Amino acid sequence: MLTIPLELAAQQFVSAARGLADADLRGPSRLPAWTRGHVVAHVVLNAEGFVSAARGLVADGLGLMYPSGVEAREAAIDELSRASVCQLVSRLEAAHASFRDLWDPLPAPGPCATATDTPRFHSSTVPGRRLRELQVHLVDLDIDGVDHDCWLDDFVDGDLPLQWATVPLRTSVPVAVVDEHGGRWSANATGSSGEPVLVSRRALLAWTLDRTYVTALPVLGTWGNRSRWENESAT
Repeated sequence: MLTIPLELAAQQFVSAARGLADADLRGPSRLPAWTRGHVVAHVVLNAEGFVSAARGLVADGLGLMYPSGVEAREAAIDELSRASVCQLVSRLEAAHASFRDLWDPLPAPGPCATATDTPRFHSSTVPGRRLRELQVHLVDLDIDGVDHDCWLDDFVDGDLPLQWATVPLRTSVPVAVVDEHGGRWSANATGSSGEPVLVSRRALLAWTLDRTYVTALPVLGTWGNRSRWENESAT
C-alpha cells in the first residue's frame, strides 16, 4: 500500500481545501500571481498527471504527465482554478484515489517526465514527489495556522537531505546549522570558523524550498530545476 505519510498528507490537504469558502479560493496564495484556487487546481492536476504517467509507463515505457505539453497544463490549471470548493475537493479526492490505484504498487520501473521536452525522472521517485507536492502546497494555500510546522516528520526527514544538497549551488556564503536533534548541516564551510546557528529541521527545509526566510541564514539563489536535481542525486 502507499506509505502512511502520503495518505496523511493527502488527508491534510483535502481537509485544508474543504475548509475554504469559494471566496477564499479567489484570494491570493503565497505563490506569485496564483490564487488559492490555482494552488488546489495544480495539486489536482499533479495527481492526474501521475495517473497519466503510470499509464504511459505500462503502455510504452515512458510516463508523460502532460502529453499535450506544459502550456496546456498551465491553461488547465487556470481553468480549474475557477471551480467551486465542492468541485475542487471532489476532483482532488478522485485524483488521489486514481493515483493510489495506479501507483500501489509502482506500475513499472522506468523514466517519467512532465512533458516531452522536460527533464526525465525515475518512476521510483514518484511517491516522494507527490508527498512533496501535498506538503509544500499546503503551506502555499496561505491559511492561518497552516505553515511548515504542520509538515509531517517523514516528509521533513526524507526531503531535507535532498534539498540541502542544493545549498552550495545557490549561495557562496558559509552556512552552519545545528537542528533541534543535534544534527549538523553545513555548506561552503571551508575556512569558516563561525558557530552554527540553531534552526529547526522544518524551518531549514522550508528555507531550502524558498518557503521561509531565516534571519541567520543567507537568501538563497533561485532553484528552478528540482526534477533534474532529484534524478541526478538518486543515481
